[in-house]
Amino acid sequence: LPREFSLGQMYPNPFNPTTQFTYAVPSDAYVTIKVYTTLGQEITRLVDDVRHAGDYRVQWDGKNAHGESVSSGMYLIRMTASTIGAGRPADMTEFIRVRSVVLLK
Repeated sequence: LPREFSLGQMYPNPFNPTTQFTYAVPSDAYVTIKVYTTLGQEITRLVDDVRHAGDYRVQWDGKNAHGESVSSGMYLIRMTASTIGAGRPADMTEFIRVRSVVLLK
């Protein structure tokens, strides 16, 4: 099992038509992974759920939440995670990581 939260590099980067990356969760946690424009507009949510300890792989196909292709450019992938249990408040974020990815068409 992983020892700490992590968000891997996107591969390939730049990409067309898809990119993928890994992330790790060391204990049960609520995880969100969202794609944003560089202006901070949310494009889509790739993960928004409880994850058990383990290693995961995610793919983004360059589409928004409505299934429409987004334009070429730089996007930000943001992962947040909050451990469940252990007397912690449910809204206590323990991990935040942001990586950039470039879509070329």
